[in-house]
Amino acid sequence: MAKSETLNTEISKIDAEVLKINDQINLANFKARETIYNSNFFIKRIEIANKYPGSFLIVTLVLVLFFTPILLIYSISGTSEYYKIKKANDKILVLSDYSVFKYKYTQMFEKKYGLMNVNFYEPFSDPPFNTKKKTQPEYLNQETFFNDLIEL
Repeated sequence: MAKSETLNTEISKIDAEVLKINDQINLANFKARETIYNSNFFIKRIEIANKYPGSFLIVTLVLVLFFTPILLIYSISGTSEYYKIKKANDKILVLSDYSVFKYKYTQMFEKKYGLMNVNFYEPFSDPPFNTKKKTQPEYLNQETFFNDLIEL
């Protein structure tokens, strides 16, 4: 009978530990639910607000406002009148600003250093867009150089 009592006390201790662990789990679950319910999560707020009839309309309006720019971007084709006008205006803006830059560049050298007619070096044949590089001069041999020098 001593073994049976010892087993019963061990089983009751184990049952008490299991109940204690279950109570801790239930308490943790309760605290988690309370934390989520009282938190500022946007989705949780929408879920709570969904209980009211006007909330669906507000959420729909927010989604429409969010997706409108995306729809506009993809609905306007690259060949539309808008892009043609935009490209022309951008070209005019770049050319005018580049002209102002070149003028100020020359003026700066005249005022600060007294150098006249200093021009900005442009390694491209289509400034300011710089898409076509100027062709490099053809280098000839030394004899041709001296002959050209003598002819001058």
